[in-house]
Amino acid sequence: MTEPQKLGEFLSWKPEYPEPILDKGVLYSGTRALLYGRYKSLKTMLALHFSLSVASGKPWLGLKTPEGGISVLHLQLEVPAPLLQQRVSKMYNGTEPTGRTDTPLWFWTEHFLKLDTNDGYSAVSYYIEQCKAQVLVIDPLYKVIAGDPLKANEVNKVFDNLDKLIDKFGVSIFLVHHSRKGDNEDSWGTDDSLGSVLLSGWPDSVIKVNRDSPSSKELRVSFDVIRHAPEEIAPVDLTYHWESASFEITSPVDRGL
Repeated sequence: MTEPQKLGEFLSWKPEYPEPILDKGVLYSGTRALLYGRYKSLKTMLALHFSLSVASGKPWLGLKTPEGGISVLHLQLEVPAPLLQQRVSKMYNGTEPTGRTDTPLWFWTEHFLKLDTNDGYSAVSYYIEQCKAQVLVIDPLYKVIAGDPLKANEVNKVFDNLDKLIDKFGVSIFLVHHSRKGDNEDSWGTDDSLGSVLLSGWPDSVIKVNRDSPSSKELRVSFDVIRHAPEEIAPVDLTYHWESASFEITSPVDRGL
């Protein structure tokens, strides 16, 4: 626990500023991002692309990642391991965007882990330490909640344990979450996401995925809430290429994703 500081002491303090994980203020070391969208909006593929990009030091949605890449622990709780391997292999062996990386990238499939329990917290803490992970990806969020995701006090147990992991390891958190059924395109932030109102306040960055239909190759990623950004970030339009499991930026400009 920290202690209060007088104004003069606080202003004379020379902190070490956190490393950007995604530039433009989207994600720093020790901060949190939430990616959400409706069913079949390609959230899981975007999250896989995020992990591969950050681990290899390649841009994600045109946003720079640390040069040379950093270590990522990717926890998948819905997709069975053989099918996850199929998706990762297709994306990894495709042409751009990810390329090759020697940076540690760990995939963990565990369908029954709950972060609001002591056992779940201990397991995640253990593997962050073993993998020396600098980024923890959890896909999807609702699967790690043993309690009622509609109740703030139940969701807060998960967020408290995630904050403990941030405090202990300095890890960045990247969550994947579902929208409510019948969500409103014009709603703001996580107001249309499934679960507690805490989802609008806990993340530092909220990133929304929109896709017109499950058969569409086109999708839009908007940066609804970017708490630490110096300026607003324009939405990015993407085309998904099924054959290579890759994303191509189509607007505002192609920045070499």
